[in-house]
Amino acid sequence: MHTTDIKKQALQFARGRSALATMIVFTLINVVLELFESNLYFLFSATLPLLAVALGGDLAWEFYNNAFLIAGTALAFFGVALYFICWLLSKRIRAFMLVALILFAIDTIALAWLAIVFIPEFDVFFLIELAFQVWILVSLILGTAAWAKLRRATSDEMDATVQAIAFDEVMANDQKAADVLQRGETDGSIVSPRVNTSPLRDDDKKGRILVSGEQNGLQISMKRSRGLTELIVNGYVYDEVKGTLETGYTLFAHIQGTKITGIYQGVYMYIYVDNQLIAKKLRLY
Repeated sequence: MHTTDIKKQALQFARGRSALATMIVFTLINVVLELFESNLYFLFSATLPLLAVALGGDLAWEFYNNAFLIAGTALAFFGVALYFICWLLSKRIRAFMLVALILFAIDTIALAWLAIVFIPEFDVFFLIELAFQVWILVSLILGTAAWAKLRRATSDEMDATVQAIAFDEVMANDQKAADVLQRGETDGSIVSPRVNTSPLRDDDKKGRILVSGEQNGLQISMKRSRGLTELIVNGYVYDEVKGTLETGYTLFAHIQGTKITGIYQGVYMYIYVDNQLIAKKLRLY
């Protein structure tokens, strides 16, 4: 596959994961609202978890036994947890997007069946809800199709694409730095090619080294510690990014006339020195 095609399919896959994440959040909110018997309801939600809570509540009221409500609530949270696991693992094991698609297809069929059985008359709200349900389903279908196409790409093609994206990040930072210098502004998130970066603090030696390398007498590493990913050079932290759940990011430093770039893209960690790759590591967790 061509690099452009791989980028296109990767973007489509990312959109599918975003749609899945949106559905998970709103389903969880709706489950909580249902437990508190609220009249509020949000679209972009799965149906079966809400049905489990509603059915459990009805049975609990009819038989005067809260065990039904507890069981329904447990099933609802179990369903949401399944979707969350699919979303979480699909970042590195893309087949989980297919699992999520199958689960949500079953959910959509359940919604259509409920509509036929319990909503015999025309209902505008149901049509709106069904439209959002179909939108999520289509996004998952396109994401799964993108995964299937990406499977046909060779490892060398995938690696070349990831490195191309990473190199684009480096070039973009260079252009931003040049623009800032031309305007006479400063921005701590941009590494000027003419000004040395000041260290943020000493490295506390705690945490897990993700990738490391050496170039021009500089010991460079990227480390994960207490919700931070840090770019460390010769025992000093020069840049960092915060986040419990990591997505792609780029860290920069400029030291002794040398530009250093640390990149997390896809499932690979990269360290570039003056746009030359010096270290690369596959990261599975």
